[in-house]
Amino acid sequence: MKRIHGASGWFRVRVGGYRVIYWMDEVDRVVTMKVNEYLMDAKTRFRPIDADDVAFAVGNARKLEEYNDLLIMSSAKRLGTPLLTFDKGTAQRAGEFGVTQAT
Repeated sequence: MKRIHGASGWFRVRVGGYRVIYWMDEVDRVVTMKVNEYLMDAKTRFRPIDADDVAFAVGNARKLEEYNDLLIMSSAKRLGTPLLTFDKGTAQRAGEFGVTQAT
């Protein structure tokens, strides 16, 4: 969480926000409250995905489970913002596409 607290701001693409909502159904109330805090923070900026992001995801998904992650990667690359992920597989795929990652 240090990476999040140290950031001057962050973007959430719409699909990412929906994934957080589905994920929250599977975790306890304390975690849900923290996620809501980040989503409502003034630093959070929501950005829509566009047709180029969809084309990127469709063209590069090796399996259905990667589709949403690829939408987020494409959006991060298009916006010129680093990707922050805690998923090692997503981080590895982001590297394959030259998506800058937050440190």
